[in-house]
Amino acid sequence: MEQDADAVSKKTAEIQLGEDLDLLSVEELKERITCLEVEIDRFRQAIDAKLRVKDDAEAIFRT
Repeated sequence: MEQDADAVSKKTAEIQLGEDLDLLSVEELKERITCLEVEIDRFRQAIDAKLRVKDDAEAIFRT
């Protein structure tokens, strides 16, 4: 599973925002969408983790 995440991470790193998409096949476009969705999920997980830490810290100072 970690190797899959590494492969997706490498693919995502290759994606350039604003890149000309005319030269990519439908399958390549679908693969990029999948990679970006995985990356978005990773971002959301990081946000959730940071919010939990923030909430825990605020709870300590409220008491």
